[in-house]
Amino acid sequence: MKTKLLLSIVFYFLICSVIAQVHSELTREKAFFYLVKTHNTNDYDFIKNSYGFNFDKFNYNKSKSDEFERSKYKNKIDNTIKQGVEKINFSDKFTAKCTGELGEYNFNGNYFPINSWNWNVSWGFEQDNALGYTFEINSSTVINIGDFNGAVKMSNDVANNFIKTRKSSDGRINRSIYLKAAYSILDKKIPTGNNQHYFAAYFYSIEIYEDKNLTKKLTTLDRKST
Repeated sequence: MKTKLLLSIVFYFLICSVIAQVHSELTREKAFFYLVKTHNTNDYDFIKNSYGFNFDKFNYNKSKSDEFERSKYKNKIDNTIKQGVEKINFSDKFTAKCTGELGEYNFNGNYFPINSWNWNVSWGFEQDNALGYTFEINSSTVINIGDFNGAVKMSNDVANNFIKTRKSSDGRINRSIYLKAAYSILDKKIPTGNNQHYFAAYFYSIEIYEDKNLTKKLTTLDRKST
């Protein structure tokens, strides 16, 4: 009986460990809290209005014409934002996804080069009676994007079969791939332009998949040797 109980406890903690390693996509609300944390704006009234308009629009609109209700509402929103910002942890990991394109197989190195990828994860925010604004992560704001070898390693036979499965009846070859990265947002402000703003990010890993649903994994990209 004790052995079964011990095994159950060990199994439970193993499952918890696996779940903890599965990274979710960064939600729009949490991205907003990262925005406040990393950009240290002095216009805190703007931040409160922006949060209310984007995440609590009904109550925000209801309080607009009554200055007493508006004052109470802004105090409530102030606490919500402060609590959200306090929970920000720059070591938290999230998932980013993008598409890419393979080049022709390199027979000497036994790999497909990645000719292109388009890392672009963005969160849009509206403003009351004004233009909205977006925050995004793209290839130029990932500080270590150059650490990864853009090569999908594959033996000659496997690569040949892969191309055959991607070939259409008229001979065209679909070289599209799907990529998934584990990343963290950095406590770093990047210069902005107009209503376009950016997060600096650090990539821990990049996985390559055949399919959009990310069920057929091809490889995890190697890091370049230093």
